[in-house]
Amino acid sequence: MKLFGLLLLLILPESGLLAQTAAPKQFTLGCNESESQAVLQATDPAYPYAIELARTLTGRGVQVKCLCASTSQRLFQGQGGAAYFRIDGGVFEALFLPKGKVFRVDLMEHAQNGHYIYSFRGTPTGRSMYSSKPMWRIQHENVLLLVDGDQPLAARLEQVLNSH
Repeated sequence: MKLFGLLLLLILPESGLLAQTAAPKQFTLGCNESESQAVLQATDPAYPYAIELARTLTGRGVQVKCLCASTSQRLFQGQGGAAYFRIDGGVFEALFLPKGKVFRVDLMEHAQNGHYIYSFRGTPTGRSMYSSKPMWRIQHENVLLLVDGDQPLAARLEQVLNSH
């Protein structure tokens, strides 16, 4: 019989809850209370991509404080998952395509009543989204970062990821 993977399960005695293995502690030590409830789990489709991105960022001098599950899991057709990152300079969403696929999208912005409606033109096809703040995108290989309301953070991430 072959074993195809190992999933560690813990039963928390105080609550009787079943917990699955989560992102490595080095990527969750800085989570606040609400983020701690959404720490990225090994069973999340984004897990291998998010851990790889977290290690890349860390290796390039960016401290990843918290790595969580994201609600942007199915924003694009064929998407391989999404994760929420809090780093030493702010927060962003990372959307992942399977290895070998590349985001080739333009972010289209339409302001309406103090809010922003974003749509994507290109491949893969994506759904529209809403934001109360301007948004920036950074494309890197099979990863699309979305930074909400923080242009300096977007510029920093662009430099860190695309200048190597």
